[in-house]
Amino acid sequence: MADEPQSENGYDILGKVIGFIIIVFILGTILARYGYGTGTSGFLKQSEEGNVAGEQNSLENGGGFSIASIFPTGDIRLGERVISKRDIDVHRSPAGRIVGQQSKREVGKVLEGPANVENLTWWRIDFENAPDGWVDQDDLTSRVWMYRLFNIFPIIFGALAPFMILLSVIFLILIIIVLVKMKSLDKLKQKKLDHARGKDTRQEIIESTLKEKEDDKNTELDKNDILIASLPTSDNVPKTKDVHNKRWAKVETLINSHNVNDWKQAIIEADIILDEMLDKMGYKGDTIAEKLKQVEESDFLTLNHAWEAHKIRNKIAHRGTDYVLGKNTADKTIESFKKVFEEFYFI
Repeated sequence: MADEPQSENGYDILGKVIGFIIIVFILGTILARYGYGTGTSGFLKQSEEGNVAGEQNSLENGGGFSIASIFPTGDIRLGERVISKRDIDVHRSPAGRIVGQQSKREVGKVLEGPANVENLTWWRIDFENAPDGWVDQDDLTSRVWMYRLFNIFPIIFGALAPFMILLSVIFLILIIIVLVKMKSLDKLKQKKLDHARGKDTRQEIIESTLKEKEDDKNTELDKNDILIASLPTSDNVPKTKDVHNKRWAKVETLINSHNVNDWKQAIIEADIILDEMLDKMGYKGDTIAEKLKQVEESDFLTLNHAWEAHKIRNKIAHRGTDYVLGKNTADKTIESFKKVFEEFYFI
């Protein structure tokens, strides 16, 4: 039989969304930074006076290839609009001192030129943004719209950059909110699973106890059980009838005694049974109190009775002979234990 396809969880879907957003931003950044007409290396520009024009015209960062170098310059004339093909230096005079730089795709108007200096052709450009000055013709093209068409993606991404930053902040906030919500849903789901496991454990205990009762019906009390049933030191102690749990029979026999010490022993024995029952239900802890603290009230209707009975047991164990146990308190404590055990069919 073919394996059924596994459905994607929320974290897988969220991971794909985040990955898609990251890829879009990376591509946008690359296109905005580079695009057609941007060289991988670019020409080396004259930065110091006295450089040889022939060397300047031939060197390219170790001889690398520049896409911008093959884009046609077009017919550059006075009054024409031109656009820069790469990041360029702006000079005060042809091949003179550099006054600043212009970024690629900057548009300007030709005011003066051409001037042939150091085997290069120079034009004085009035750019839309400062600085203005003389620029090498190889860095310009008069085919503004064609160049923009080839660089449509970086232009769009460049224009949308402020909005993309705002969107990235919004996406980040939304992702954090989604992660918090998914974490809360995971906790709720885990709580439901734990609740379901608790019900299953409770059902197993009930079934196990019912089976033990059925087995007890088919067996007779042995001699040791008869001795336990007659354990009280006082005379004329009534024997418990129709009790399926042998240990509980001992508890009821002790509580029916006229001896205060027997009442205390009955409560201690019942508390031991409670500890074993909690172990079977899967509650972990070094003490009964630690185990009871893990119990959900919806899974343990007699939880308050268990606490009340266990507190009386602690008083007996910790205060010893200083604790005065009355008959009414003893009977009420045993009755609380009994309600707990009966809820889970433990007796």
